[in-house]
Amino acid sequence: MSNGQERGTQAAPQPQAAAGQPQQDVVSIFISHKHKDEKVARGVKTVLERYGGDRLKSFISEEIPAGDDWFATIQKCLVDSSLLLLIFTDQTMNWDWCLYETGLFTDLSTKGGFRRVICLHPPGLAVPNPLRHLKDVPATVPVIIDWLRDLYGTGKLTGHAPISVGFANEEAELDRAAKEIVNLIAREPAGTVDTKHHLGYVFIRVESPESLTPDCIPPEATVESDQTSLLLFDKPRGDWTWGALEAEARRNPDQRWLGELALAIYRASRGNVVDPVQNTFRARRGGRTYRPILHRSDTGADGSMTFKVSFVEDVSWQLKEIPRDLNTLLTAIVMGTRFRYEVLNPSARDMPAPRSDEARRVCEQIRQDIHNIEVEAASRETLDENSLKAVFDNPADKNEVEAIYREWYQIRGNLVSDLENAETDAVAQHINRLIEINNRFMQLGSRRYAEMMAAGAN
Repeated sequence: MSNGQERGTQAAPQPQAAAGQPQQDVVSIFISHKHKDEKVARGVKTVLERYGGDRLKSFISEEIPAGDDWFATIQKCLVDSSLLLLIFTDQTMNWDWCLYETGLFTDLSTKGGFRRVICLHPPGLAVPNPLRHLKDVPATVPVIIDWLRDLYGTGKLTGHAPISVGFANEEAELDRAAKEIVNLIAREPAGTVDTKHHLGYVFIRVESPESLTPDCIPPEATVESDQTSLLLFDKPRGDWTWGALEAEARRNPDQRWLGELALAIYRASRGNVVDPVQNTFRARRGGRTYRPILHRSDTGADGSMTFKVSFVEDVSWQLKEIPRDLNTLLTAIVMGTRFRYEVLNPSARDMPAPRSDEARRVCEQIRQDIHNIEVEAASRETLDENSLKAVFDNPADKNEVEAIYREWYQIRGNLVSDLENAETDAVAQHINRLIEINNRFMQLGSRRYAEMMAAGAN
């Protein structure tokens, strides 16, 4: 086990006799996890229950029947469980809900009963600060074997009689089970043990989001970044506030992006759709130009908010010397490509249950992605229906462009409504229709592009 695994834990009682066990001697395990780790949680549940027989049962939230009061069910399962297993896979995500479950479970332990919290995580990944005093299990085969031997062969972790002494003494099966669990954790792409940012980034933490205004990020807001990113502001690595970085950025003649970012952060703090930052930032050191992107905001359990801003080098090309029709077509193809890979492909997957918290998060992200592309498309003055139809010579192609626009606007109205209401079943149907429309346009546009290029070469 990792260092400090026994710190802050209760002394284990002596195991009860295995014979004549009452029904309440069943060991219940609550598996807390992010929705994206559902497959991992299901896999771990399968492994644990395989060797527990009637003595072990585990709970994951995906098993709550439709129509049930999910919050009441979770509370009851937390009360009934003697062990909470947190599957922790990614330091960069917001774990507030899982930590809330863990906190509630821990609070119940002070009211009687033998209860443990165990954090299962990839080796090398630091566990959340609130849990560092509790038992953790890095996912390596030797550590998992020791944990399984304790879980099934003793009462040290559960306060119950041993679940299965036979399994705890079967080296081959322990090795098999441990390798399954390790592989489940290792195959999860987000289970990274070393986060590296390949873009410039600044995480801005605002203690009191109510202090945000449409034109100002509080200068006392603290900043988290790396050395490479801080050099964009000509700052060495260290503890900085947003006020210090903004003061350096304001030494540039063009400061428009600062106002756009402040507005984006303000709107995000109020739960509104965010307009993408259109203006760019010229680094104080190196001279390169970057486009700030507010790609995420997290709300902490203490009410603070952290706004995660990426700085992407701007290498956009200028379409100044090519014919207007070709400019229009190229722009439409670029927007269609972005729509496919930023909205459609990521959304063409299993959606969470309608109107759930995860459904609202997914739908808000889709809505924001569509909004970003529409804002950029609107900024390209050549990209309207009549301009795009004029690119095509064939009347049938013109009619197809018109039909695509008509179908898009019909779907868009229903899509926006269903996204706002987190109706994920309906959203999935709209996405499938949009994939078909996108394919039609990309084929049509690509064919016309090839014709125009061939004509220009003659």
